Amino acid sequence: MWKVYIEISGSKFGLYEGRLRMNIENIQCFISLAECLNFTRAAEREHITQTTMSHKISVLEKELGVKLLYRDTKQVFLTNAGTRFYSQAKEIIKMYHQTVEEIQNVQKDSQSELKIGIGIYEHALLSKFMNSFMEKNKGKVKITCMEEHTLTLIQDFQDGLFDVILCNDSFSHKFLTSELRNMGSMIIDESPYVLVLHKDSPLAAYDPVPLDKLKTQNMITMKSVPESELKIEFKGFFTFKDAVYVNSCNSKLVMANAGFGFTWLPSYALESSSGYDNLLFRRSDPPYNLRKTYLYYKKNSENPMVKKFVESVRKIVTGKIGR
Repeated sequence: MWKVYIEISGSKFGLYEGRLRMNIENIQCFISLAECLNFTRAAEREHITQTTMSHKISVLEKELGVKLLYRDTKQVFLTNAGTRFYSQAKEIIKMYHQTVEEIQNVQKDSQSELKIGIGIYEHALLSKFMNSFMEKNKGKVKITCMEEHTLTLIQDFQDGLFDVILCNDSFSHKFLTSELRNMGSMIIDESPYVLVLHKDSPLAAYDPVPLDKLKTQNMITMKSVPESELKIEFKGFFTFKDAVYVNSCNSKLVMANAGFGFTWLPSYALESSSGYDNLLFRRSDPPYNLRKTYLYYKKNSENPMVKKFVESVRKIVTGKIGR
């Protein structure tokens, strides 16, 4: 049962100054009495005894510092203050019930909403996972989905703006380590990356393309770090001529399609390349496992849809890579 007290500073009734603590049940009892003008009938309406009804009204009058009713053995009448308070009391009760309903709906909505964040490439993976998830949960959950760059995505996840995120591990392991105790993660893709080339590139003659052949070609990248740092990062795998900087998957493809250099894509993102007629896709030798892609979630989430989504993804991933 709800125990709610309404606090009012500075009574409007002019006979009491200070802070009032009025019990919602007492206010409701007064409304019933004001409408019945009979203690017995009002008590029956509120499912309490007449003695309890009388006590609640007395407490309310004492708190307000005013007389709300004239009563004798035969009749009950509202005072002027009682008439004024009756109209205000109905508004208080109405507002109380509206507030309770709104707060309960907020809780209900939050438990049936799933907020998903994805990185630059992961829409292709999410599409497959969502089909399976929605087969069992259509009409039961509200979905919001936002695509962001990895660093922003991770920060928003840590700030609670997403329930789950799908992204590669380019930054995630570095920035999510502080939350590992409460962090759930699952590898959802670990296949080698694919080399994306212009059809007239000298590298097009190779399949697979030896990594040491990349040293004469420009690399198109979304990593916004100085070229010298890029060359150090990739030194253990391959070298390249110059860096061409972009900020999205599509801009990568546009530049590769125009012949500005080569780039890498996860194999699951190749469908994004439809419409780019000048592109070729090649394996590398040796295979280049640039990144792993993860699903991250909070283990202690109170949102039941998080667990359902994770389990739905797990079934698909287990069937694919045996984990």
